[in-house]
Amino acid sequence: MPVRTITYGGFTFDFNRMTVDQQPRYGDNGIDQTGIAYTFNVEGFLTAATTTAFLDILTKIQCYLNKPRLAFAVRWGETTAADTWFSVDPSGDDIAWGPLPGEFKMQEIFAGRAIRYSWSLKVELKRCWDNSCSPFQRPSDVLSISRKYEHQVGPDGLTARTVSGRLEVTANSVQAGKTADYYRYLCMLPVPAYFQRDAGLSFSTSADGRFMDFSYSETEKNWTLPAPITSGSARFRVAISQMGARADYTLSGTFNAPVSVSKSQILDQILQLLQNRFPLNDAVGLVPTERSLEEDIYGSNSITFSFSAWSAAGAGADPLSPQAVYATFGNRPPNSNGAAQGVGAYGGDGQNVTSGVVAGAPAPYDSCVPPGTNGTQPGQPGLGPTVTIPVITANNGQNNTGGPGGNTTDISVVNTGISDDHKAAPYVAYYEELSFEIDNGYAVFYPKVAGAAPVVQRTREPKVMIIQCGYAQRDALTALDGPVMPPPFYDNTKAILHRASPNTSTPVPVGASPYNRYKISWNYLMEWKLPLINTADIGIAYPDDPRRPPGAVNVIVSTNLPALLGEG
Repeated sequence: MPVRTITYGGFTFDFNRMTVDQQPRYGDNGIDQTGIAYTFNVEGFLTAATTTAFLDILTKIQCYLNKPRLAFAVRWGETTAADTWFSVDPSGDDIAWGPLPGEFKMQEIFAGRAIRYSWSLKVELKRCWDNSCSPFQRPSDVLSISRKYEHQVGPDGLTARTVSGRLEVTANSVQAGKTADYYRYLCMLPVPAYFQRDAGLSFSTSADGRFMDFSYSETEKNWTLPAPITSGSARFRVAISQMGARADYTLSGTFNAPVSVSKSQILDQILQLLQNRFPLNDAVGLVPTERSLEEDIYGSNSITFSFSAWSAAGAGADPLSPQAVYATFGNRPPNSNGAAQGVGAYGGDGQNVTSGVVAGAPAPYDSCVPPGTNGTQPGQPGLGPTVTIPVITANNGQNNTGGPGGNTTDISVVNTGISDDHKAAPYVAYYEELSFEIDNGYAVFYPKVAGAAPVVQRTREPKVMIIQCGYAQRDALTALDGPVMPPPFYDNTKAILHRASPNTSTPVPVGASPYNRYKISWNYLMEWKLPLINTADIGIAYPDDPRRPPGAVNVIVSTNLPALLGEG
């Protein structure tokens, strides 16, 4: 006999009717597909031979069907042998991904030994759109990374930017001891030239370990601090006194560095700045008066300094000669070559902080493509020489998971689930719809004789009007790489194009990158012009999607189409 059962935990029952809804889940950026949410709605009857046996069934229902995160399976077969259509083992996943049983309703009770019931259950599975299309394959622990950019430009033309966002990992990764915080190095972008990464990098992980919100700021500087100094300031002052006869010089400030940098390295940069600013040459007879160094012993790795000296103000007849007391004003500070200064995601000396996706190069990936580009990821301070990002290999599609302390890996992004066109410039959104309006050309004539049936007569051949409309959004460098309208679904050998309405809108900048978001929409009105016997002659199909590799046309089987009036 046929087998149609649902098993949840330790309870199994036959189902008489079942509906399934599924909905894709996306990350905060709207591009990364993190999984698919399923909702199972089951209705049927439960019976038992005795009231005692029936009460035992109700006890099991209370025990299993209201408890989350148990094993779930749907099986059916035309004989006693059953195939598993859907199953999920939630070990390693958290409750947020389910299974989550819903309300169990007993709608009718018959003689205390039978009930009509309804029950629902929700479960979400991580999903990768790869060749195998398996809902159980998870090629990457990192499901999505989204970033938001904020820029403030001051009146001096210097820019301060804030980068914030969210990273999401699978629950299996958390179960294996790799929470979202383990991958914080992926959140950091390279520091732009002449920028300094400010103190106060923020990484906040959710209670379940699957999400991490991050935020950090960077400020553009006129002159960058000398490595390995990551923060601080310095001021140089010249004061003329005694009727222009005396010049007093003061150099003061504070240099901060990561804890891995010695005090002697900080002091070396202070002394180089001192030699750069004090006019130690034959034109000025400099007399040092005071030098002061102050260190923070138990707090930050910093030195506060102050140097003072004086000299005769003039050289020759001009006491304000730039060759004398003001000779060093405006000089480039030593070791200030525009190199960006940053603090790594785990602290350190600010070196090797280029992990993550470079700003301005968005990459489309549906949870199976790692955030990164071809190349190798440098190591993080104190966490091993290199790091490896999870990738999909071209030959077998298996996982290559890694993290801080792993070996160098060539990050070759292979994703057979998206088109080359989508990889080159990702479509942020794409939607197209085909509408078919069929007019069979029948007329109804009512006779003048009472009680006589009306006369139905075809006055012409069926007429089919087709409306093709949609829109697309795409991130690209220029309009030439932006979205384009698809051609009419039917060419002029099959249909007459009555109207075409293309629409474009002003491109929107994407963060601080050179990319713009281009949007275009279209609307075609066509009329079928070939002889028409039934709806299968039209070849009704689903529109193509440029985000997917090209394949066969998705034509609907003729037996699943509505028949024309009078067919057959």
